[in-house]
Amino acid sequence: MKKFILLCLILTGLNLMAQERPQRRSEMSSEEMATLGAKRMAMQLELNADQEAKLQKIYQDRFEEEKELRADRRDKMEEDREKIKEEMAERKEERTKLTAEYNEKIKEILTAEQYDKYLDLQKKREEGRERMKQRRRPKN
Repeated sequence: MKKFILLCLILTGLNLMAQERPQRRSEMSSEEMATLGAKRMAMQLELNADQEAKLQKIYQDRFEEEKELRADRRDKMEEDREKIKEEMAERKEERTKLTAEYNEKIKEILTAEQYDKYLDLQKKREEGRERMKQRRRPKN
């Protein structure tokens, strides 16, 4: 009996997975979305063919403008990413200079042996940070 129920569940699951999903709006062209929107409005508001055709034209223009706006926004985001990368590189360079200055000041205070030990500790700390970054990164 358990095997029969399990078999029914598996068959039902396979049947559900085999169902073709409807086309998403993002996969439709602007013309298809305009036609769909105009037909839906025509049914809901009982529009005549002329009104439906005019509505379809309005919808198509709107969808085309929205597509252009999305493309512009995407381009702007890419520009912003490039700008952020440049700023990050500049900040890293500044931090490196500050670290060098900081280390020179510390070198004046510590003995040669202490300074070597200090540099080893700094290196280990940096390696630990790198390991943590690698763990946090998603694996593709």
